[in-house]
Parts: sequence; C-alpha cells; structure tokens
Amino acid sequence: MINQIRNLAILMVILFWNATFSFSQELIGLWEIQKVNVGSMEMTPVARWSEIKEDGTFYSGNGWMRHSEGIWSFDSSTNEFLPENRYGPADSFGSFKVSFDGVDKMTWTRVEEGEEVVVSLTKVQERPTAHWDLMIGLWELKEITDGVDSENKKSNFSENSFLFIRWDRIYNQMSPEEGRQTGYWHSHGHRPEMTFLSHNSNKPVESWKISFQGEDNLQMEGISDTNKGITVSFQRLSQFPD
Repeated sequence: MINQIRNLAILMVILFWNATFSFSQELIGLWEIQKVNVGSMEMTPVARWSEIKEDGTFYSGNGWMRHSEGIWSFDSSTNEFLPENRYGPADSFGSFKVSFDGVDKMTWTRVEEGEEVVVSLTKVQERPTAHWDLMIGLWELKEITDGVDSENKKSNFSENSFLFIRWDRIYNQMSPEEGRQTGYWHSHGHRPEMTFLSHNSNKPVESWKISFQGEDNLQMEGISDTNKGITVSFQRLSQFPD
C-alpha cells in the first residue's frame, strides 16, 4: 500500500513536471509582436521581435537591430512569464500572463499604471524588416509630385538629387544645385515615418511618411509644415553616379 502511494506520488510529480515543461517549451522560438494595446489605444512598435531561447535567455529588438537581452522565467502555477532585461532599467510592472492560440500565436497581458496591456505575438522564422532597414543604401530621386496641400511649399529635395542613407544614422544628399548636404535621420518607433535633420541650420527639419513598392522603389510623403502635400519618389542604385 505504501509503495502504491509512493509510486502514485512520483507519477503525479512526473506528470506535473511534463506539463510544466511542455507549456514553457511553447514559449521557445522567435516571435514577432503583431499588436500592442494599452487600454483603448494601439501602440504597436515597428517590426518588434523577441527570441526566447531554451537555455533561459532571450533577445529582443526592432527590425534588424537587437537592443535587449536578458533572462526569463516561467511560473507554471500561474502561467506567468517574466523577462528581465540585462541592460535596461528594471521593469516595475512584473510578469505577463501567457495564453496560446494554437502553436504559433501567443498573447501576453498585464496591467501597467492602471491600464490593461495586451501584446499579441506570432511565431516567425526570420526577424521582421523595418522601413529603416530597407532605406539603408543609395537612392536616386525620380519624381517630385505636388499635392493639394503643397502650395507655396518646397522640400529640401530638388530635381536630380541623390540620397545616401547610412547605417550610422547619417544621410548624405547630393544635387547639382546645392552640392553635398549632410545630416541625421531618425525613424519613428511606432509608425513608418522618418525625419531628416540637416547639419545646415538654414534647412528646416522635415518628416516624411515612408512606403515601398518592392525593395527598390521608395516613396516619401511630406507630413511637416514645410513639405506637407509633396511626394518624392526614389529608385535604389547599386553604385554612386559619376
């Protein structure tokens, strides 16, 4: 009788451990964040991903850039997942409640400053590409189009311009009229938008809405006061012009 009770207890421990291991195993993999809702607002970051590894570590980033890493733990009794970033500030909001929809969809939920946060993730094979990743490279301006809101407005881009977007957040703009201009570029973290800040203090700061047709045709629509309604179209080049 005692042996039967002991064997039953061992079996229950094994079954519990297997269930816990199986559930935590579902976390393992590369996940892309599809949507983030904070209360009634959507605040989805651009191309955000998280890679959860079996050895208890994780890596996160946006697009081709990895900017976070740390360790994770999982509480099987509450189905709560806690990532701890090695480099960032301590996360005071605690763990996420985890649920799954099939094998490739996962949801994290928790409360932050009184608002419910819901993070929807999908398992993927490759890191997602952000608009700033595709913009890296050399571009030739092909067309400038004025819209209904562009009267008396002029952008920093002119005919026959070339734009070189560098990985180090510097851009070079070349044109017959103004020669070579340089500055910084900055991407919005939640929308496909890019801002150019010229090193020339006489040039206005301009923001643009970014879209692509394939990977080699870039279109930028002005959204600042100085360029609103203006659309500039570029084509990717493989070498600098003579």
